[in-house]
Amino acid sequence: MTIEQNGIPEYKLEVPHQLEPQFVIKRMEDIEDKREAATEKAHRHEYFVILWVEEGKGTHFIDFAEYPLENQSVFFISPAQIHLVQPEKTPSGTAILFKPEFLHLVGLSESFLIESGLFHDFDHAPIQLSPNHQQLLTPVCQQLFSIHQQAGPLQQELLAAYLKVFLLHSIQIRTTQLPEANSHSRHQTIICDFRKLLDHNYQEKHKVSDYADAMHLTPNHLNEVIKKNTGKTAKEHIQNRLIMEAQRNALHTDCTLQEITYHLGFKDPAHFSKFFKKHNGMTFQEYRNQVRNIYQ
Repeated sequence: MTIEQNGIPEYKLEVPHQLEPQFVIKRMEDIEDKREAATEKAHRHEYFVILWVEEGKGTHFIDFAEYPLENQSVFFISPAQIHLVQPEKTPSGTAILFKPEFLHLVGLSESFLIESGLFHDFDHAPIQLSPNHQQLLTPVCQQLFSIHQQAGPLQQELLAAYLKVFLLHSIQIRTTQLPEANSHSRHQTIICDFRKLLDHNYQEKHKVSDYADAMHLTPNHLNEVIKKNTGKTAKEHIQNRLIMEAQRNALHTDCTLQEITYHLGFKDPAHFSKFFKKHNGMTFQEYRNQVRNIYQ
């Protein structure tokens, strides 16, 4: 099922067997066969998505980044992100879809995904699987398919257990490819908590002090940790999150500047217009015209 959020399609999760709508696993071939590529639009999901492209060629757009669809690559897409797969031919592979609540049911949390570094809001590049990696993940996916097709006692718990194994293997693979990606220090916990809060509250909370208070930290300490580990201050991350959402709306919706102003929690369109121009070097309408010439 698809709904519109400010003009951007958002896909809802639908599952067979009247189960709780928490987890689905499908072959990519089946998804591509059912969709009409000519009418496919960039969209969001209300759930997390893992795309394991076993064989494929084409382009994967995630927000404003562009990645080639390559054999044995695995993409991790979070609910807030806007993406579009444009294959040159039908890809083969596995799509794993699950809502945050699915992890909560078995004692995991959304923070687990954030801390893993897989569903990263600044770097969406896929992990690449070697033959050894494929041997690790293939039987896990086979178990997920088998369990998903047979409803029974503890089905969701078993699915969650194998999903966690898949995620843990993926974290290990990503860590070998990006050794700095998996630091579990106190600082990393603060960064993950901040990103989670920001993703859920960016429309209402625009001040560093709002996030510092929620995390029981001083604004200076929060800024220091974020700046040291990411190269940007907490304020810059807040502003960048707002700008990213404004850019998404500029490209993917016909919302007016005034509508986007209020959607993002600004009270004055003139203030938001100055804020947007400061960060983009052009007016909102100039940006919309330019980005649509590039992406549409």
